[in-house]
Amino acid sequence: MENNNNPDLAQVSSSKTFAIGGPKLTEGSFFVAWLVFFLSTSIGTPVAGAVVGAIMGAMLGLVGADAKVIMVVCGVIGFIVGGLMSYLLFRLIVKKMIIDKLLSIQ
Repeated sequence: MENNNNPDLAQVSSSKTFAIGGPKLTEGSFFVAWLVFFLSTSIGTPVAGAVVGAIMGAMLGLVGADAKVIMVVCGVIGFIVGGLMSYLLFRLIVKKMIIDKLLSIQ
């Protein structure tokens, strides 16, 4: 039978960095982070997609593209911009509201 007294494992399991139930990071912290992410993406993503889509639509309209082509291209580009913005907001909010708290518990 192997000896399970690995010092790295003991250090990690007793470290306050991972104490999610600690005094600074509670279930409420996760809920607030999710709520901020949900609200920011619900508002910011469609606005960013609409702005980029409108700019692309104007540019395509100036060069004489068909209305159906403009709708498809702007829809696809707006969707991509919305997805990128959602990803960036997720990273920012998780870093600021979860990871920074975990690191400050040490």
